[in-house]
Amino acid sequence: MMGITAQRSKGSRRHEDRLDLNELGDAPEVGSLPDSQLLCARNLTRRDHGRGHVILHSVSLTVTAGERIGLVGPSGSGKSSLLRAIARLDRCDAGTVTFEGKEVERDAIPPFRRRVIYLPQRPALWAGTLRMNFQMPFRLAVSDQPYQESTVIALLDDLGKPASLLDQPVDSLSGGEQQIAALIRAMILDPLILLLDEPSASLDPESTVQLEQMVSRWHQSPSPRSDHSRAFIWTSHNADQIGRMTTRVLRIEKGVLEGGRGQ
Repeated sequence: MMGITAQRSKGSRRHEDRLDLNELGDAPEVGSLPDSQLLCARNLTRRDHGRGHVILHSVSLTVTAGERIGLVGPSGSGKSSLLRAIARLDRCDAGTVTFEGKEVERDAIPPFRRRVIYLPQRPALWAGTLRMNFQMPFRLAVSDQPYQESTVIALLDDLGKPASLLDQPVDSLSGGEQQIAALIRAMILDPLILLLDEPSASLDPESTVQLEQMVSRWHQSPSPRSDHSRAFIWTSHNADQIGRMTTRVLRIEKGVLEGGRGQ
């Protein structure tokens, strides 16, 4: 077992549904934002036609190379819906998404999802071993790169875990262990942007630190397939974590986004 218990830290619970941007203070300075725009979402609108209400209200935002964006708001405010809309997983009633200057049309969605990966709170894993889950995207041609087990072993080593874990059945993993496995599976596909939906929600404090360090190392390392620096959007109810991990904070409430740039 990876030793990642499926529990939420007490600090996270205290901040749930009531994160105040004033708690965050000023974002840490890491120099001026890069000029290279990786992704731009314009006027994303999504309606729940069955219930007769709007989930996303003409939301616009940009993601530039190297950014670390925090997305905050109460439960049900539209955080997950926005990340899924950006990843083109849910159909919107209006709006566009452009990636590296090109609009993401229907036929471009599969390669786009290799470069912009959404990681849900409850990731789906295939039945079988951990190794099979890491190999499967490459067998399904999700990636045009070969599977490199050495990369997986290095990531496990960063967590202090042995390579023998690759032979462990995924149904024996806790919820937190599955989150870590899904993050590794995403990283080995070499995305340029990660959309992280409360990635540490099921982790204990020690494992949360390990996950944060893993994401930080990924963010700082160059992509072998792009000249642009990597970026991520991170949702969390934990103000301390948002302060540690992000340098620009956006707030969404009732489907309306504040501070997205490009609105």
